[in-house]
Amino acid sequence: MKKSDTYFTLQWHITEKCDQRCKHCYIFRGNDKNISFDVDKENCFSIIKNFNSCCEKMNCLPYFVITGGDPILSDNFWYILEKLKSQNTPFSVLGNPFRYVR
Repeated sequence: MKKSDTYFTLQWHITEKCDQRCKHCYIFRGNDKNISFDVDKENCFSIIKNFNSCCEKMNCLPYFVITGGDPILSDNFWYILEKLKSQNTPFSVLGNPFRYVR
């Protein structure tokens, strides 16, 4: 069976860590609480593997959008990118650019 050229996208919210308090953001909902959600390293590879397998069964190509709060603040950000790259799985990062813009 020939693989389709159609991508199926997973927007993967890997963390709620963020150093901004944007008014429009749903994470804090007006609270300034310290949120600690961060995807477990042990689960990262299985999530990638399961999504890739699902896409294969659906005859489509996997595509990850890595997001969060600010995904770069995740303890496992670089690990996740390394795993995606090692499997040749395309991805993009939807993050918070404030600290990177001068």
